[in-house]
Amino acid sequence: MAGDRGPQNPRRKAAMTHRRHFLKSLISLPLLGTALPAWAQGNAVDAADLGLVPDSNDDQTAALQRAVNEAANAGRGVYISPGTYRIASLDLPDGTFMTGSSGGTTRFLVSGDAPGMVFKGGDRLALNNLAIEGLSSAGAPREGLIAIGNARDLSLDRVRVAGGAGHGIGLWRSGGVISDCEIESTAQSGIFANDSTGLRITGNRVADCSNGGILVWRNEKGYDGTIVTGNRISGIDWLGGGNGQNGNGINVFRAGGVIISDNVMTDCAFSAVRLNSTSDCLITGNLARGLGEVAIFSEFGFDGSVIADNIVDDAAIGISITNFDSGGRLATCSGNVVRNIKSGSPVNPDTHPVGIGVEADIAVTGNTIDTVPGFGMVVGWGPFLRNVAVTGNMIRAVNVGIGVSVAENAGTALVSGNVIAEVADTAIAGMRWTEMAERDLQAASDRYPQLTVVANQFS
Repeated sequence: MAGDRGPQNPRRKAAMTHRRHFLKSLISLPLLGTALPAWAQGNAVDAADLGLVPDSNDDQTAALQRAVNEAANAGRGVYISPGTYRIASLDLPDGTFMTGSSGGTTRFLVSGDAPGMVFKGGDRLALNNLAIEGLSSAGAPREGLIAIGNARDLSLDRVRVAGGAGHGIGLWRSGGVISDCEIESTAQSGIFANDSTGLRITGNRVADCSNGGILVWRNEKGYDGTIVTGNRISGIDWLGGGNGQNGNGINVFRAGGVIISDNVMTDCAFSAVRLNSTSDCLITGNLARGLGEVAIFSEFGFDGSVIADNIVDDAAIGISITNFDSGGRLATCSGNVVRNIKSGSPVNPDTHPVGIGVEADIAVTGNTIDTVPGFGMVVGWGPFLRNVAVTGNMIRAVNVGIGVSVAENAGTALVSGNVIAEVADTAIAGMRWTEMAERDLQAASDRYPQLTVVANQFS
């Protein structure tokens, strides 16, 4: 019979109905005041029209996968209404823009050790107004509850990440912005960024993570350029153990050109900021309180560190720019306030109270050190001293004001124009390793032609 198309295929009919819902959703749902990336303008797909069911005990991965795929293909965002959704290993395609409502909580629950959301690469990814929680805290460390690789234009904004057996947010070879997010109670670090390509981490809260706050690493030493600014980091533990690789608020490893500024870091098992084998890193304007070891540490094969205008209060050591024996050299340390140093470290029994410690090719100027039950400043360690200028600092309420190495083969230093007050023992001492070889180094400096110790004021 003319025009007879025969029996209708149920699958085809369902697909046509599904397609009509999808097209309808493209024109019916604005993004509810969400700040859109420039590439994701227009109306959003409502994932509920594609089968996503809030507050269900069933796994919703398939329905959500369908929604993000079709929305990305159409160049649109996908809107997830408030509610709780159970998912696992959601694959985020290039062009994903997923948002929840600013007026409610869109919450994803992830079971097991696999990431909850995975982005494998592409130009664009944006997530905002979402919460993702890991239900498992055991098992082998995984990439992250949100695992992102090779993202060229990343935007994570107002995303809450909690729990899980690995990092909160894990990134590899990615650039973009992570802003105004909350990451807490992770089994590894809050944010782990490896081999980044123009990343900015700003205005986030990272709290109660088991092994680290924000980690900026590279597989090989090289330029990175990540900016870490305006974050609040607290309650960082070191359950993985070690002597400093865990337990830091911000840890930079092998990455060069990293800026760490205007962060508030409190209650970290080891350091607020720890640089290891870095080049040309800037640490400025940060507040660090309640640190179990060195508050701000530039260590091992670093070069070109600038540590300026930070406040350190309540740490086992204030600032350490050392490890000349491993090639660590070249820095400035200026305008910092270091106060209330502890008598010992709860995590490192080899730590002794020091306000600021330096070794090679360093200018130390204009710092204020107050209340240290040990050395206000240590300049060199054994033969590991070269080209250090210590000028214009104020040191008060310490056992020894400044200890300068006079050990065999120790190099040059200038100690001039410092004000040292209320010392329990002596103002400037010559140190042969741990032995005090000179109790008044300013008076005895002519014995050490490599040293200039002049015009310091004592009271």
